Amino acid sequence: MNNVMFLIAVLAVIGTADALAPEVSISVDGGTPIINGKYTDTVTVTFSVKWNMGPCFLNGCVAYYTIDGQTKEFGGYVSKQISKEGTTNISATASKSDGSTGGDSIVITIDRSITPIPTQAPGVSVQLHGEKTDVVVGEDIIFKLSAVNKITKPVMAVQVILIPPSGMSVTSSEFATSGAGQYTTTYKLEPGAGKDIEVRIKTNQQGDFNVKGEIIYYYGDDKSTAEDQMLNLSIKVRDIPNTLVPTSIPNSPSLSLWFTLLIFTLLILGFSYILKKGN
Repeated sequence: MNNVMFLIAVLAVIGTADALAPEVSISVDGGTPIINGKYTDTVTVTFSVKWNMGPCFLNGCVAYYTIDGQTKEFGGYVSKQISKEGTTNISATASKSDGSTGGDSIVITIDRSITPIPTQAPGVSVQLHGEKTDVVVGEDIIFKLSAVNKITKPVMAVQVILIPPSGMSVTSSEFATSGAGQYTTTYKLEPGAGKDIEVRIKTNQQGDFNVKGEIIYYYGDDKSTAEDQMLNLSIKVRDIPNTLVPTSIPNSPSLSLWFTLLIFTLLILGFSYILKKGN
């Protein structure tokens, strides 16, 4: 009887897995600055699809990507370069034999006439970095705001400020809270020294967000020479995919498998009972 219960449990897992829809994602590696939501040069777009913890093509689903209306089939993972100036519409879809589908889409704009904003101020190098910039709702992101004093400069006094967007909540930080939604700290940097300030943020809703960082610094004791620099980091938060897709009961392959294996199990049990009774 234990074997029967184990088989039923296995079948339950199989039936649930069969109801999962393909997971489709599109990621962009710009390799160039993003200024006002635009790329300044060629970008690489990667399409990926998986289902049931494996590649799409190994699990009975078909995937397509579309770039400006041109659609091509792919096996579940492919990268393409986009170099055309202007706006490019990009999407990807995947479907299984039971009719369940998944998809994703983005819009990319390339404008080579934009002059990149300098990321370094004289004497100091600063950076706002996110370990991931494309996440799903509920996922944590770690941001690091760093400053490095150049070796040719005197001791530098620094204030760093991080402003997370609405729709995100700070779960841990080395910053002190200052005002509504602002996190700040101050320190001094010796010539050639650097410091990272880390903030962990939890995403609460989907959408495109902009994390802002600001650094204010001066050398020695002369505050009148203070300078400041603004930094921006774009974050895309996707909704959690709805993995359970209702299927039609009459045509459900999982129900057919259930019924076949149940009959097979009952026949084995009946045959075993007859043999025992005969002995």
